[in-house]
Amino acid sequence: MADNYLGKKMEDLQNRKKVVRVKGNVKSLDTLLLKNRSCRTWDPSVKVTEEDLRKIVAVNTMIPCAKNQQVLRFKLLTGKAAADFCPFIKLGALLPDMKFPPEGCEPSAFIIVCSTVPENKWVDIDLGISAQSMLLKATEMGLSGICIGAFSKEEAKRLVMQEFNAKSNSNSNADGDRIAEGKVLGKDDRIAEGKVLGKDDRIAEGKVLDKDDRSAEGKVLGKGGMAEEQLFLEPLLVLALGKGAEKYQILHIAENESHDYFRENGIHYIPKVRAEDLII
Repeated sequence: MADNYLGKKMEDLQNRKKVVRVKGNVKSLDTLLLKNRSCRTWDPSVKVTEEDLRKIVAVNTMIPCAKNQQVLRFKLLTGKAAADFCPFIKLGALLPDMKFPPEGCEPSAFIIVCSTVPENKWVDIDLGISAQSMLLKATEMGLSGICIGAFSKEEAKRLVMQEFNAKSNSNSNADGDRIAEGKVLGKDDRIAEGKVLGKDDRIAEGKVLDKDDRSAEGKVLGKGGMAEEQLFLEPLLVLALGKGAEKYQILHIAENESHDYFRENGIHYIPKVRAEDLII
């Protein structure tokens, strides 16, 4: 009987330890969720580096996505590139009398999230999972961010394609000139398969097409009529990141109360519907 008593005590002790460990993990997630608030004012003295952004984007290698298609791609902006992009975003739609971000308190980095396929409900689900996961990682790193849907898609597209086109150059010399077939290329020269193209040459999948080949979405389709070649990268969302310089407070409300966020005495208030009103 004594042996059985001691055995039960040991089992109870092990179970208690397991419970404590689980509670600790939940508390850690709750802390990150509470700290992860949409930021609109940043500390200009703290700069986000490309290495920081790469760590944030790396969470996408660990999260779920629809059919495991992994169609999201990410353009990183820091330094001058981030500063130049800042005029193309809009923040604080519910606070029209205030300017966001305030002058001198802009984010120091952006992540432009793109899709390699046309937007649909599955892409949007993936987008939400990705954006929240990246913001939680940023919060863990001591940074603050915000998801931005009001941005210039034209400018974002230009930046994304500019980077892609730069990477597609086959080679360059020590002075930064592009080279192909052993020759320095002019600024308007195009290359494919390591060769300089003529003005009428068409390319797809990195290959020079025969005169009867068709192309669409950057792929060779075979013989027939001609279609315009294009690379599909659609900007869907922008994440602005930096060291936050704001104070927040969550207000628990009933579902029929106003959901609008507001500011008073330097504090940003965020109404959130109580958990009991969320459950149906």
